[in-house]
This record gives sequence, structure tokens and C-alpha cells, in this order.
Amino acid sequence: MKWNAPGLNIFLSVKVSELPQDLFSFTREQQNKTLCLVGHGGKSLWEELPHPLDVQLHPFDSYTIHQMQLFAKDFLNDDCEILFPNDSYTLPLQKLGRFLNLCTQSPIGLDISHEYGLWFAFRGVFLTSKNILTENPQTPPSICDHCTDRPCLKITDIALARLSCPIKKEHQYSKEQLEFHHSALSIIKV
Repeated sequence: MKWNAPGLNIFLSVKVSELPQDLFSFTREQQNKTLCLVGHGGKSLWEELPHPLDVQLHPFDSYTIHQMQLFAKDFLNDDCEILFPNDSYTLPLQKLGRFLNLCTQSPIGLDISHEYGLWFAFRGVFLTSKNILTENPQTPPSICDHCTDRPCLKITDIALARLSCPIKKEHQYSKEQLEFHHSALSIIKV
């Protein structure tokens, strides 16, 4: 069984019993389950979505939920409880990503991946009783330690600081994608 959803190129998992208790609080029956983190790095997910995108329809969330449901149907006998995106749960996604060694914190507060730089996002989290453990990356040193100029620290605006980061620049979102995310954030804040 292998995760193979177009555009969602990050898939990590861990037994719930191995998670630090301060990360999540699970019931005793959930302790034997597997928690799976789904995400995307780079531009691949943007390229999979039908355009033009309607911010009101939450296309990233809708696509991710659909892909998790397909995976559950094909490989898990529908044994899948979606925790994110799901308004019923609030999850510490950055802490989970760091625990699974996907990323470390950058000097500007955003998480940074060795593979995708600042250009990745957590898109889904689900629980299953199936044993689908992945080999998670080793604990990475901060990739920012190798950056001597640190242009991100010279800029106070977080969006501009993110754009100034030279690490994994080839994965930087297109102007169209950045504008879409900015408009989505504006709607959420209203």
C-alpha cells in the first residue's frame, strides 16, 4: 500500500502511542491507531487543481479530503477518521511536522523543509487502525544554519521575507498561487 495522490507528495505516519502526550490527547482506544500526515511541497498540488479556483469552495481542502477518502476506500476498507481539515479539531500541525522530522523552524517563524524550503503545507491528517507506518526522515539540522546572508531577517513583512529566502527557490509558488493564498487569507480574516 503506497500513498499516491497527485500533487500531495508528502505522506508521513506514526503510531499514536509514540506521540508525545502534549502534542495530542487521544482516547485509550485510539492509542493503537496510526496517525497520517498528508501535505504538498512545491507547485505540484496547484497544478493538479482545476482552474480558476474559487476561494469560497476551499479547493485545497476539498481535494485533500477527496484524496484521503479515495485512499481509505482503496487501501483501508474505509477505516479513516479525518482530523484535518475538520472544524471539529484543532491540531498543532507545525509541532507534528517537526516531530515527524519533516521540518524545522526558520528564523522568521515559518517552518522550513530540507526538501521544499518554505514552500510546503500540511493539507490533511487522518487516523486509521491499519498499520501503515512510513520511514520518516532523520532529525534534520536547521537548513537555515547554512545560509550566510539570511536575507529573510532583513525584511519585516513575513510574506516578503518568505520570498527572499534562497533555500529551495525552485519550489517557490507561482505569482498566481501566491495571490490565491493571499486572497483566501483575506476572506478568512473577515
